[in-house]
Amino acid sequence: IDINIISLNASINIIFLLIAITLIVITISYFILEVMKYHEIFDFLFPKRESQNVIGTINPKNEVKNIIIFSAHQDSAFEFNTFYYLKRFGQIIINIGYLAVGIVFIAIILKLVFFLLSIEQPILFLVFGIIFIFFVPIIIVYVFFHSSKPVLGAFDNLSGVAIVLGIGKYLSENKDNSEIFPKHTRVQLLSFAGEESGLRGAKRYVKKHYDELLSSGTTVVNMDSIAKKDIIVIHDREPGIGAKHNPDVFEPLLGIAKKVNLKVKLMPLPFGATDAAAFSKKIFP
Repeated sequence: IDINIISLNASINIIFLLIAITLIVITISYFILEVMKYHEIFDFLFPKRESQNVIGTINPKNEVKNIIIFSAHQDSAFEFNTFYYLKRFGQIIINIGYLAVGIVFIAIILKLVFFLLSIEQPILFLVFGIIFIFFVPIIIVYVFFHSSKPVLGAFDNLSGVAIVLGIGKYLSENKDNSEIFPKHTRVQLLSFAGEESGLRGAKRYVKKHYDELLSSGTTVVNMDSIAKKDIIVIHDREPGIGAKHNPDVFEPLLGIAKKVNLKVKLMPLPFGATDAAAFSKKIFP
């Protein structure tokens, strides 16, 4: 972006433009593909780590015809300094950062087009340069976006793990009660690894057990970030990752929640994704 401080000859100018375009395309591609869509295209840039899913199984006394999975995840995220110190203003900072990337991308493309067409617009790019200077503090905030240590994860998502364990305890204690334990149904209790790094534990589980999940009429009830016992949010889809959940699962859950007088909302997940998306995208496309 031209702020009229340093004059560059044509060849140097085009080199810097091409470098800028390459970097901004990589940045936007990483954000969309890796952060938003949870693809693993840029994994080669990061060190490899290993983790494990934790799986518990309660088999019925009779033949297994169906599988129901109650799941959560045991990993936690790094502390988000932006939200910790800036509170609600942190989200505004994040949104301004998205806007800044978009403006810089537009400015770079315009600069290239005008350069190739030999069009001079010094005032326009001076304005872009000044705008970019105002974005510098936002860039500094992004550098310190999160800490180097993960949080304990009581809310996200040991709360979900605790509920999975409670369901397992209740069903195992009532395994002989035909009115409680589902007939011909294997109950699996799953705590996934790697949810915060892109639903990796859930995706690996779906890949390994894909045929079994399809053939057994599997139902998945995933729990994530349970804050209050009398308020529940049920997600019918996760637009960020392109997942639509099965109404045969969430509609009965919605009815049960209303029946026991919970404050319940049915809504799309506003951002991010849950382990449920790994199943819905493959099993209920």
